[in-house]
Amino acid sequence: MRTSIIIQLTSMIVVGFLSGVACFYLFSLEQAIALIQLMDGRILQQQAPSVIQTILPVVFAIAVVLLFATHPFCAFVAKWLIALRATFLGFSSMYLLTQQKSLLAYGIWWFPFQFIYCILLLMICLGISTQRPMRFAKKGTATYRRVLAIILLFGIIALFEILVISYVFE
Repeated sequence: MRTSIIIQLTSMIVVGFLSGVACFYLFSLEQAIALIQLMDGRILQQQAPSVIQTILPVVFAIAVVLLFATHPFCAFVAKWLIALRATFLGFSSMYLLTQQKSLLAYGIWWFPFQFIYCILLLMICLGISTQRPMRFAKKGTATYRRVLAIILLFGIIALFEILVISYVFE
């Protein structure tokens, strides 16, 4: 049963990414830049994004996924939002790949970290959905510890991302 869930969630990321790639070709370059500026302007910057600009999207994504994943009637919305994030990953990846100067930024910064964030967000959904709802979880339950461990992992990866950003934008 758990294997089929993992296959479904992996398929969701792959289909989302490929949909973003396809959507990029439907937009003009000006429209793509406007959408990227709206969603995550760090991609368009020529200098290193600040720590706040790096941490804020991660914290916002965690908060929104937790908000929806902890309610039994809205759990599908959390997965839908993660699929949209994977779609934006594909969309922005195509933008970075079409810009010849952005190959290094794409290869060691943008794609690996955004892909890991999508996987960790899905792990939060999976961790919450396999147990009772988070609102009933007490401090000692497995769900609480699991989600806390994933959030700690998010923090460690965000710190590593900041280090990589300082290298990419030197």
